[in-house]
Parts: sequence; C-alpha cells; structure tokens
Amino acid sequence: PLVSIIVNCCNGEKYLRKCLDSIINQTFSDFELIFWDNNSKDNSHKIFQSYKDERFKYFKSSLQTTLYKARNEAIKKTQGSYICFLDVDDYWLPKKIEKQIDLFNKKENIDIVYTNQIIYEEEKKIKKNYILKKSNKYSESEKILDRQGATILTALFKKKAYHNLDYGFNENYNIIGDLDLFFRMSKNNIIEYIDEPLAVYRLHKSNYSKLNKNEEINELREWYKNIFLKISNNQNEINIIKNAILLREIIFMILNQKRIKSISKILLYKNSILKLKLAMAILIPNFILKKYLKF
Repeated sequence: PLVSIIVNCCNGEKYLRKCLDSIINQTFSDFELIFWDNNSKDNSHKIFQSYKDERFKYFKSSLQTTLYKARNEAIKKTQGSYICFLDVDDYWLPKKIEKQIDLFNKKENIDIVYTNQIIYEEEKKIKKNYILKKSNKYSESEKILDRQGATILTALFKKKAYHNLDYGFNENYNIIGDLDLFFRMSKNNIIEYIDEPLAVYRLHKSNYSKLNKNEEINELREWYKNIFLKISNNQNEINIIKNAILLREIIFMILNQKRIKSISKILLYKNSILKLKLAMAILIPNFILKKYLKF
C-alpha cells in the first residue's frame, strides 16, 4: 500500500532537515515523498536535493500560491493509495506510518487513522502531549471541532476519502483549511485513533496562525455561517464551534487592550472554570499573558 507523503514548503530551510530526516527514518519504507516547493526563495531546494533517495520527488510552483491551493496541487502528483502531510517545521517519530498502516490492515473498513502528538514549545524547550484524555462521549467530528481529533500532522487517510469529497482543501482559507477538510471528511468516513504521540508539532514565534489570530477568527466566522451550518445541525457541534470562536474573540480583545469590552463576551462563555480564568486574564499584563497562550 504505497503511502504518498506530502511536504509543502515555502522558505522552510530553518527546520527542513529535521522534517526530511524524520521521513527517511520511518520504519515503513513503501512511500513516495511529494515535495511541493511553493516558489521558495531560500535554500530549501538545495537542502532537498542533498537527499539522494529515489522516493523523493521534487515539484516547484511557478508562482507562490496559498497553502491550500499548494496542498491540492501536490495531491494531484501522488501515486499512493494513502495520503499524509508533514509541514516543514514539524516532524514524526519513526514508527508513525508503520503503526497507522498496521491498523488499516487490521480493520479494512476504516478510512482515516490519526495519532496523538507532542506539542514542542520551542522557546521554552517544553514538550507535552496534545490529547490529554480521549472521551467516547464525543463523535470524531466533535473532537475535530474541539481540536482533539484528526489533524493534518497526525492523520493518514485513504486517497479515495479525499476524492469522495465535493472539493478538496478550500483555497479561500489561509488558516482553517485543515479543520474544514477533516470535519467534512468525518461525516462520511470511519476514523480510528492511536493513543500514542507519534508526531511533533513545533510551536514557535513564526507560526502563521499564531501571528494572525484576527484572520483565524474571521475565517471561522465565515466558515460557520457559509459552510458549517450547511453540513451540521448537531447542537453539540454548534456549541463547540461557537465557543471556539467566542474564546478566540475574547483573547484577541484582551491582548489588544479592549479588556473592558471583553467582559460582556466573557459573561457569554459557558465553561465556568474557563470563564473565571478569562476574567482573571483581564488583570494580567500582556507580556506575561502571551507566555501562556498556546493558540
């Protein structure tokens, strides 16, 4: 079962070797690497070319595009029956793909397998598991909305699950395209979880989503109104995504010195413990608060 690994790269030289080494070191060897160079201007191409492996295939976009257009274009080059993604600033543990394929072989009816992951806070040199506790009370689609389900870094999926969608990655987004894709996939596919951290997400100062929180909020609002509500009428799912948007709005307001105005939104928040923490955050200086925010 050939696995197509896609690495989308745009000026990713800083972390690229760690990313590619983690692919080379996979115990599962029946893969191809589709390296999609999104018109990089740094040494990414030279670093990639230093790997002399016939499974490594290089493609370069003539123009720099959005990430999600690049993801869709890279998928067109794949030959495998399974697809997974690894972004240049992240990396995998050696047995990630092997354990996922083993589960596919044991349960032929499943379409997506994802794993736990480690969040590596680069500035503090701290590592911790992303999914702390799984609950059977929630569906896989609810877990995806709550950021406790399948992600682009952790998932391996059958190519047919992607092609069975009405469309692939939504190219209108810059941040939430992964969330949108996996939520739509969760509605018509069987998903399994491996409760072991087999991937590492690097949290650093240059993470696009971390630097553009207002853009993420606007994308989530638009997605909720124009896409989500056409897919779901599940009240649990509605509550999860509305709370996710509200939480981001509150934190954005606090960090941008709109603390008094944020109080009315804090009072709307349903989680009483988090509501108390948000109220306390109003009193904390920004330079301290930013050290503890992970999203």
